[in-house]
Order: sequence, then C-alpha cells, then structure tokens
Amino acid sequence: PQEITSSDEEIPHARARITPGQIDSKENLFNVVVRVKNGFADTTDVDTREFKYWYVLTFIPDLRWCHLAPMVQDGVFGKDKPKFEGRARWKLVDESLGKELDISSSLCIPCR
Repeated sequence: PQEITSSDEEIPHARARITPGQIDSKENLFNVVVRVKNGFADTTDVDTREFKYWYVLTFIPDLRWCHLAPMVQDGVFGKDKPKFEGRARWKLVDESLGKELDISSSLCIPCR
C-alpha cells in the first residue's frame, strides 16, 4: 500500500482558499444583472433563451447558487434623463408568471 504523507506544497489544480467573509469580486453575484450561458438545458419549464438578461435575487456563495428573475425591456429613457437618453429601460418580469430560475452561478455571465 502507498504511504500517505501530508505536504504543504500547493496542488496545481486546487482552488485558492477563500477566508470567511472574503468573496472574490468576480464571484459575488448578489444584486447583479447576468446572462445565462448558451446551451444551458434547464430541467424546469423556464426557457432561458426566452430572456436576454436576468437579475440575481439571491446568491449563496458557499454553494455557488443563484436565484434569478428574468428581465424584459420596458421602453427607453427619455429627455428627462439626458445621460441615458435613448438607452433601453429594463424591468423584472412579474413574479406571478413563474419564470424565476434556480441555477449554478457557474452558468451566469455578469453584465457590466
């Protein structure tokens, strides 16, 4: 039998350790707009291709899990908002439609 020894040397494929309370900014998806990766086959009745953008309602960092709500375009900004004039306005889809989704955060692409 092979002897097991402990070693302090780094394992090349091991994920970097994150101390409690420290989340890599790339991984902190709470309160963020995301897109779902192409080709994701959901096991629910929600078709992820139906919506371009999703809002992260809940993010569980230790499980890397998100609860998403889809977003739809709701017109454009007018002259009252000159900095954003002509840009699309987005809103969340009504909760009663049942389009929310629980998904691994690895399938979410944060938007700027």
